[in-house]
Amino acid sequence: MQSKLRVADWLRMVVALIFIATLLAPEETSAQDRSRGGRRRAAEAGETQSDATNAPAEGAKPKEKKLKLVAQARELVDFPVPSRIRPVVVSADGRHLAYELVRGERHLAVVDGREIGVFARLWNLKFSPDGSRAAFVAQRFDDERHVVILDGREVGVFAEVATDSLAFSRSGDRFGFIARKDGAQPAWVVVIDGETSPSWEAVLPTSLTFTGDSSQVAFAAQRDGRWHVVVNGQAGPAWDEIAPHSLSFSPTGGRMGFAARSGTNWHAVIDGKSGAACAAIADAMPVFSRDGKHVAYGARRAGRWHMVVDGEEQKAADRLEGFVFIQDGARHAYVAHRGGKDVVVLDGKDDKDFGEIPGPLAFSPDGKRFAFVAIKDGRPLVVVDGKEVKAYDEIGTGPLFGPDGKHCAWLARAGEKWLAVMDGTESTESYDGCKAGLVFREVNRISFYAIKLDAAGHDDFFSVAMTLVEE
Repeated sequence: MQSKLRVADWLRMVVALIFIATLLAPEETSAQDRSRGGRRRAAEAGETQSDATNAPAEGAKPKEKKLKLVAQARELVDFPVPSRIRPVVVSADGRHLAYELVRGERHLAVVDGREIGVFARLWNLKFSPDGSRAAFVAQRFDDERHVVILDGREVGVFAEVATDSLAFSRSGDRFGFIARKDGAQPAWVVVIDGETSPSWEAVLPTSLTFTGDSSQVAFAAQRDGRWHVVVNGQAGPAWDEIAPHSLSFSPTGGRMGFAARSGTNWHAVIDGKSGAACAAIADAMPVFSRDGKHVAYGARRAGRWHMVVDGEEQKAADRLEGFVFIQDGARHAYVAHRGGKDVVVLDGKDDKDFGEIPGPLAFSPDGKRFAFVAIKDGRPLVVVDGKEVKAYDEIGTGPLFGPDGKHCAWLARAGEKWLAVMDGTESTESYDGCKAGLVFREVNRISFYAIKLDAAGHDDFFSVAMTLVEE
């Protein structure tokens, strides 16, 4: 017994010595790892060389670091010549990919490389917000009715499905759509988690929405010629009209808003209370901050538009666009058109102006940095923290800030080629097309989807990751 214990103790001591030696030994990497990964880790950790020979002389200007945006690409699929793809859909986290593949008269949905069904027509491929589920509307060759496909399975067949009505809850655990029953009057129903609502004369296709915690679901529907907001099956007060795209819950739940008309007057209805009468409410408003404590909408009175933020009316403009809150609602921004120019309005005050600001507008997660797309001399460019970056022929996705707000990235086209740009540094690789999906994977690492044409002229589809490193 003692001999066995001594052997076991000796083995444990040897293992411990090996582990300690591993910790103390210098890391062995390839030359490429040392030149890229090693410097990247040092840069991310904020490390600097202490060697006196590398330190700048007293009073001398520090040497500017040279950076490059290095690509790593993985081919996903090589599309054969007889096939073509319809617009590619990428999940919000950039990790899932779907597209419609067309082979002659055959339409297939492809989700993360898996082919789903063969259909005569196909509409509105859509991911849940968390990317875990996918749905679409299709039509079979031998049946004019519409079928809803969820996670590769048929979940409903109707005379017609409003193709832009598919809706998921934020967590993806709930799903619904709007459909018309064959021969029934009234004909329109809302199907939520497989349960069909009572019939309505009409339902706004884009109105179906869930609260952030999935506990409530709402839509706008018509009965006896009047419109109602229906929450968990209970119809609210009647209106003459409810604006498309206006019905929304605050992201954290608990608050709800929409734009509605009574007679000739429009109102922003927040938490059941009608705002001041106006001639119109801006599209897709009201808008809530992520914490639900702040709300904004655009209202038109006497031919001029005013942004109303937490009940306070701001400076008049000819047109309003692109409102955005930071996460806690403490800051906001939008574009106002005045006197033939677009101006960025930051926290209620006019900032930079350009001939045209198509957006989008973007805050860093902490709200300290701000970027947007503007047009100058007929070409788009990104403005970051008030500084103009190089103009391109086209700006695709972005600008987008990283999780710590230190880096800002976007996709741009120069001539016939697309490339990624981070903090003004262009990628070392270019592509024949970029199919969106731009996300930050790490503080200095992005990913997106791109297309390159091969020697035969086929589309080769790639998942691309790029890292900003020192040269």
